[in-house]
Amino acid sequence: MVSSSLDGKGAQDTYEAMKKVAGKYNRRVKKFTDEGDMRYNPVANGNAISVRDKLVTLAETESVFYSGAAKSLLQATVQLLDAFKGTSINKREKNGREVEKKIERSLPFIQHYLLPRNVLDLFADAILPNNPKLFEIEVEKKIERTKKKSAQRGKEMFDHSGVQTETEKQEETKKSQLKDSKFRNIFQQGDTQPETETIVLDRETLDLDSYYLLLKKNLKYLSPNAETGENVQQNLFEQLFVRYEHKNSPFYLYATSEALQNNINMLLDSELGRLFDTSEHQNILSIQQIVRQKDIVYVSLNGLIYKEYIRTLAQMLVGDINYYLSEMYQMNHQKELIVLFDEPSSYLNETFIDLVNKGRGAGMHAIFSPQTMADIAKLGDKLQEQLVGNVNTLIIGKTNEPGEAEYWSNTIGTYEDIELTTMTEQEEGYSDVGKIDWAGQRGTKRNVNKFKISPDRIKELRKGEFIVHRTATDEDIPPQMVYVRNVLEWLEKNK
Repeated sequence: MVSSSLDGKGAQDTYEAMKKVAGKYNRRVKKFTDEGDMRYNPVANGNAISVRDKLVTLAETESVFYSGAAKSLLQATVQLLDAFKGTSINKREKNGREVEKKIERSLPFIQHYLLPRNVLDLFADAILPNNPKLFEIEVEKKIERTKKKSAQRGKEMFDHSGVQTETEKQEETKKSQLKDSKFRNIFQQGDTQPETETIVLDRETLDLDSYYLLLKKNLKYLSPNAETGENVQQNLFEQLFVRYEHKNSPFYLYATSEALQNNINMLLDSELGRLFDTSEHQNILSIQQIVRQKDIVYVSLNGLIYKEYIRTLAQMLVGDINYYLSEMYQMNHQKELIVLFDEPSSYLNETFIDLVNKGRGAGMHAIFSPQTMADIAKLGDKLQEQLVGNVNTLIIGKTNEPGEAEYWSNTIGTYEDIELTTMTEQEEGYSDVGKIDWAGQRGTKRNVNKFKISPDRIKELRKGEFIVHRTATDEDIPPQMVYVRNVLEWLEKNK
């Protein structure tokens, strides 16, 4: 059985304890923390939909309208990376240097292609091999025309020798009209065929709308898939831009997904950003490898500093686990994996519970370990009811809060019993001396429901004492009291 631990408070002693216990059974513990060197690529595995679900916390806003657009953009961007996988591009690093990299699924590449100009550059580079003159356009050459003087008719109408005849006048008039007509045709031809020149456009300064229209006119130069014949690249261009022309702009998805872009930028630009850069790194958190090698992984961020990102990381991890287990389930190679969710109030939400429930059918066993149920209740959205309603075993320790003790007693339930009451009688003087009891002849008998575990009993629990209540058994097993020893102390004594 493979195990994983997700800690919401980032306590180093938890990791050290896991390491000591695992060492007893010759098991390795890998650590992914904000101070460690292990890297994680949450988008490396799964289809576009599963990746979108893993990153959904980065796309969600208070508006359902904008959240839907952000999810669509996120899904299409993952498909874009798949379509251009392995393509070499010049990517600017944080230090300002441009380095050549090959496109792959990763958070840094998703961040890069959430900018529409970078996406247009990608399509332009795909068109250029088939149309090298993509950025060359012909425009009319601006020249100043010299004014032409009218041609003077060279012959006089009248001769020195005498006056022209009527026939000669008519012939002269026809010749003059024909000559004027030829000149007129020459000038007209010059006006309809202006001189042109070729201009090379600079893609870096070209405005986005003009850039988009230029590429749209040249989509025919995008190469289709050699095996299927489908033009995936052209379909993606239409999916990202063309289908939103009826909106204010073809860049509608990008304009309405600022929350997604800002959240990814803040995550990758923070001190945690390096943890998601897996390029040229060997120590990478891989659920597949952990399950295959039956290792244990401890995942934690400092809850005091990175509270906002713990929920995102938890959802990424559970989504990764679910995808791998579902793959194994479809191949009839079911794997079992235990995940301990310590301090779940740091990352719990409705989507997270839903992800865990889906993983249960594929072989994932989840253990939630909150300090108090009040920590879950304050999250709202009836998460407390959802969490308790979806677990099969309750392990309850001591609680000091009266309301919580009653909550667990009510959750565990009651049993039917018969309650008998009697009246006591005592006479004055010494007449009652020698009586065995003081029960009178009258009393009551009624059916009542009593707590299987009373609130007072829960409050009286001591260190190491726990009440275990199983709800998914074929038989009705009553709650049991168990005593748990300190494993680390036991290991020290039995070295």
